Amino acid sequence: GIPLYTSLTPENSGKLYRDSRGAIVWSLPLKVEGATSLQLYFSRFHLPEGGKLFFLSPDGKLQKGAYTAKNNTSLNALALSPIEGDKTILYYEGAVGEESLPELELQQVTYGLWDQKGFKYTHPALGKYKKSEPWFWGDYSCSPNVVAFPEWDKQAHSLLLMIVRGNTVCSGALINNSRNDGTAYVLTASHCMNNSFKRRGDKAYIQESAKQTVFFFNFRSPLAERMVRGVEEQSLAGAEIIAYDESTDLCLLKIVGVDSDPTYSRSGGIPASFMPYYSGWNAEENPEGRFI
Repeated sequence: GIPLYTSLTPENSGKLYRDSRGAIVWSLPLKVEGATSLQLYFSRFHLPEGGKLFFLSPDGKLQKGAYTAKNNTSLNALALSPIEGDKTILYYEGAVGEESLPELELQQVTYGLWDQKGFKYTHPALGKYKKSEPWFWGDYSCSPNVVAFPEWDKQAHSLLLMIVRGNTVCSGALINNSRNDGTAYVLTASHCMNNSFKRRGDKAYIQESAKQTVFFFNFRSPLAERMVRGVEEQSLAGAEIIAYDESTDLCLLKIVGVDSDPTYSRSGGIPASFMPYYSGWNAEENPEGRFI
């Protein structure tokens, strides 16, 4: 996608009013003409207890939400997975008796380029790209679909698709740690965070990239013999840098957009329905074994 930058808040945009309960309501319609999807990034995100944020289609159907105080993180930011189409309505409902506005600043809206139904790019500047699935093209005989290998199904659940800043696609692996405590560590590459080394050493840019990363679980083709786009329903957003080394193209992230309910502590706050698997690793210089 193409990131479009803005600064929209309840204080400077949209409509504020009170509903029949007397609670504060904020509504902000967005339209990005011609986009196939919208990915939103809030550089400031903190909701009061009892407040709810929804994303609605123009005819009032639910696209995403409700987001609540449970979605507040230490980053005070939130990146959303893509919303299909070129329109959405931000709709916030405050709790009865709560007079404060939500701390929201919409800093980026990414113009989605890929029309999955029409199998084409929609932005004229991108006509140079070949017609194909945008996240994988060419001969994939060297990396067959994992569904053809059911014996590795458990390990395959550790593989994550990452969308960084709305315009970079990478993969990462959910990995275990020596405490075996379910911390949501993701091993990936430094070039995913520094725009393929174009922003080498730019610490602020790299940290911001981690904040703007959306992680998709179980994104894989359901068929072994041909490439079919995976589902995008299971996602978490936002991360912090734990370890980073551009000389070895290393990046270790920790997902922060996880559930803080102690019930989910064993899975690192990742919903059980995502079937997370923490892959093993070996720190020896010459490890032995089968690698997948």
